[in-house]
Amino acid sequence: MKFTVLGAGAMGLRYGVLLQAAGNKVEFVDTWSPNVEKMHQQGGVYVSRDHQNRHLVPVKVSYPEDYHGNPDVWVVLISRCNSLIFSSAPPTPSTINNTCSLA
Repeated sequence: MKFTVLGAGAMGLRYGVLLQAAGNKVEFVDTWSPNVEKMHQQGGVYVSRDHQNRHLVPVKVSYPEDYHGNPDVWVVLISRCNSLIFSSAPPTPSTINNTCSLA
């Protein structure tokens, strides 16, 4: 399955990386540039379990305005959102960017 995780913070990345490990295609969307740029720079995100076996996991992360995917499932894991009200249509980069703070 194809998943898009809205929010590439601690929770979004944790769930998304687990979904990837299970064999799913996962993309992340976030607006917080320090995190997005760091993941682009290092080619993914470092993960570990109980501070053991730290390793880099490649992830695809985009800003809302650059995201053009069509996932089977949207996973929303954001810390703040003024009004997360989407119409019956799936969210678009424009509605994601205009309604939610993904930081």
